[in-house]
Amino acid sequence: MLQDDYEFYRSKSKRELLETLAKMTQEQKQNGTLDAASMEETYRMLSPLLDNRQKQLLRALIDELK
Repeated sequence: MLQDDYEFYRSKSKRELLETLAKMTQEQKQNGTLDAASMEETYRMLSPLLDNRQKQLLRALIDELK
């Protein structure tokens, strides 16, 4: 499943990825399935896979979405 997600999103542009993230975040906030703790958990899981620039971008996005 994760491999399928990776393959789907891998070809997307940065803008497309950010738009998808914003849409998913809004939907999850509205239905109560997204909170600050789950965003932090996502950051914790993803950050080892990212370079410093990507970590900073993800951190900024999470802080903005909270």
